[in-house]
Amino acid sequence: MRIILGLKRIHTVYKYLRYLLIPLIPLYLLVFSLKRMFSRQRRFRIPVICIGNITTGGTGKTPMVIYVAQLLQESGFKPGIVSRGYGGCESRRGAFVTDGTEIFLNPEEAGDEPYLIAMRLRNVPVVIGRDRVMAIESLTGEFSVDVIVMDDGFQNDSVYKDVSVLLVDATNPFGNNLILPAGDMREPRGSLKRGDLIVMSRSDIVSSDQARLLEDRIRRLCSNKRIFRSRHLKSELYRFNDTASPVPANLIVGRRVLLITGIANPLSFLYLIERYNPQLVDMLSLPDHYSYSDRDIVDFIEESKNYDYAVVTEKDFVKLNRYRVNDKFYVLRISVVIDNEDVFLRELISRIRPPIS
Repeated sequence: MRIILGLKRIHTVYKYLRYLLIPLIPLYLLVFSLKRMFSRQRRFRIPVICIGNITTGGTGKTPMVIYVAQLLQESGFKPGIVSRGYGGCESRRGAFVTDGTEIFLNPEEAGDEPYLIAMRLRNVPVVIGRDRVMAIESLTGEFSVDVIVMDDGFQNDSVYKDVSVLLVDATNPFGNNLILPAGDMREPRGSLKRGDLIVMSRSDIVSSDQARLLEDRIRRLCSNKRIFRSRHLKSELYRFNDTASPVPANLIVGRRVLLITGIANPLSFLYLIERYNPQLVDMLSLPDHYSYSDRDIVDFIEESKNYDYAVVTEKDFVKLNRYRVNDKFYVLRISVVIDNEDVFLRELISRIRPPIS
């Protein structure tokens, strides 16, 4: 596989340059600790479930938010979603993305992830805002929801979390094992103890031995926590110009495939596509939350001439679907499931609903 436009080389240089920031880690940890020490958490009349992590993105939070919201709906709850709306121009002042039936904002206004959540869920309102307290107040004031699912925000100490579900990516658990700004970790690994339920995401992508070793490693960090594994329930391909129904995944078996993506962990995209045994896979990897331009689309179409198919993630698609492309372009949609789902759901509900006496 090759990563086009020399981005692999650029990433490698960046990775080594970050080591120069190691002396700043103690300062970061000091500021982080002081912020936590002096923060006052707001507790709400309805429970808040936080889907978070201790690393910088790429753990699969968005599919998990969708999955948890669907589980809650199936269990009789009325969930609402709160997200920061990273990259969305309406994030600073806050806004309603959807009331559960109609989507009010575009991806540039809402941010790609909240927009994708709004697309995938029905009858679930979604609100964005950097000020999470204000966003939750807006959501509960406007809609009759009985549980909040907060997308990210584990490090946000302004909101009391009734349950924190922490994701650890099985393909890249702790990045380079260094704390920001030199590494990929928002806080030390021991912070997993502050979570309630730990989920090893993408556990089906690694070998069973790797998954077991990671689980043992997590258990040593927080021995009293319930640890679950999530895997891809299904990965479906859709035509870029017609996402109404999926096409057989064996479409790309033995074919030349170009991957185009701007996500935090592009290798997870590659691993999924490689399951379908293409003849060749090349990847155009762009920064997370990348804003595509007209020039980019022209370049993508030109590059696609060398391949049988060009595939983008659904997260990228929400920002690209306003453009016209050729028939080679497809979208990969991912759905996740947690092993021992009934146990996970029981543990989740027990923390947001008082036991019946």
